[in-house]
Amino acid sequence: MTVAALKAELDANFIKYKSNKKKAALVTLLLETLEARSNIPRLNEDVQGYIVSFLSGFNSLHMATQLARGFRPRAKPRLDAMLKRSDADIKVAAKAWCEDAEAAREIYGHISIWNTSEVTDMRDLFAADEEFIGYEAAKQFNEDISRWDVSNVTTMEGMFCEAEVFNRDLSSWDVSNVTSMESMFEGASEFNGDLSLWDISNVTTMHGMFAAAKAFNGDLSSWDVSNVTTMKGMLSKTSVFNGDLSSWDVSNITTMENMFEGASSFNGNISSWNVKKVTKMVRMFSGASAFHKNTINRWHLEGITLGVQLPFGMTDNIISHKMYGDFFG
Repeated sequence: MTVAALKAELDANFIKYKSNKKKAALVTLLLETLEARSNIPRLNEDVQGYIVSFLSGFNSLHMATQLARGFRPRAKPRLDAMLKRSDADIKVAAKAWCEDAEAAREIYGHISIWNTSEVTDMRDLFAADEEFIGYEAAKQFNEDISRWDVSNVTTMEGMFCEAEVFNRDLSSWDVSNVTSMESMFEGASEFNGDLSLWDISNVTTMHGMFAAAKAFNGDLSSWDVSNVTTMKGMLSKTSVFNGDLSSWDVSNITTMENMFEGASSFNGNISSWNVKKVTKMVRMFSGASAFHKNTINRWHLEGITLGVQLPFGMTDNIISHKMYGDFFG
């Protein structure tokens, strides 16, 4: 049976394939045709393209999963391979999607059902970068990627940087292998997703993670930040953020400069933080107009170097009133 004949059968008997079971039977037939005619390159390409095109109508993973239940054992691995993304092609696929979603669907299938289980690098994936995706295309990205398997990803640096309208549910993502979340949501001004259950215990850098994420006010209270070494500008310009960070273990952090700069609503109690290893705190609370300065007046800053350049106007290793000008700037 040719691809044209298969298409004609689908068009003529669409009602026959209305149920997921029947749709599964059709795709299985297509896959088996592909398997049987694999020695004919053009037919191979056409069948594969048609299957992906057919599946692009399924814009939720739930529907695709229901469909997959009808696949015979031989068919499902072939389908999985068609939707599988790798480090080598995921950025190309993401760029294509942001610039022309309909065209990308014909090639890669719907973005919500991409198999990302082998991807390790999602750096700048949806970032507004004129040299890659382009500012306008990335700024409009707001697709449902909640069911992506990100369990092998190690870097999400800049992933949604300047993706201005992105505000999708990422609560179930397994980010336990990620080490860098630098600038991940920087400038994602609409994002306010629930990240409370994320396991970020392997993350070492959160430099600018939520900088200028103006709508973000998520619960981060249970995050294990014990391996993080830099939080420079992490929550700067987050004008509504006022989360409870009191239980954070920040004992390994060395850089906190600009961390809450411009976070005008933040008024959390962080008096118990162990900041002995911190060496940089310049303008940490500059513009944080709601923050109670006296809550940190007993912080011990043993990592701050005293000497010729007295950072913060310090005279000893405990915060003094002379430091406030540099802290709150």
